Amino acid sequence: RFEFSNFGDGKIENQGTITVSDAGLAAFVSPFISNSGTINAKLGKVAFASGSKVTLDLYGDGLVEIAADDKLSDALIDNTGKINAEGGTVVITANAAKAAVDNVINMDGVVDVSSVSVKGGKIILNGGSAGKVSVKGKLNASGKTGGTVKVNGQKTEFTGSIAAKGDGGFVDVAGHD
Repeated sequence: RFEFSNFGDGKIENQGTITVSDAGLAAFVSPFISNSGTINAKLGKVAFASGSKVTLDLYGDGLVEIAADDKLSDALIDNTGKINAEGGTVVITANAAKAAVDNVINMDGVVDVSSVSVKGGKIILNGGSAGKVSVKGKLNASGKTGGTVKVNGQKTEFTGSIAAKGDGGFVDVAGHD
């Protein structure tokens, strides 16, 4: 269990290619996170978390839980790049003060956890109780047996695409406004 805080004006920007070993973990924790590059984590986990205090908890069962507490005035996660985690998990969560920014999660890129040989992976986009999640890109959790896509926030906006094709695939989208 790892706790991160006291970020100041910290920012993480990826414009290149990051590859972790199979079943590995790539975690990005900062008030501002921008990915315009490529992140590869086959059967692994990719986590983006934005908040003034973030807990990254790796359970014994291999799941990743991110709790963003103590809302920032202007948390923002922006993905215009590509995240490939075949059969893995991608968790993107941000917690901002109400109406602080237009979108706390901008998903204009591609998140692909699909797999042709195993169950599709899991994608979670969580804008918190006051954040807007905007999906203009592509979310794909399809697989031999379908994966899971969950998107929630105060508001949600979609002009992109979401897929969880396969037996048992599941998509859950919730907005409070």
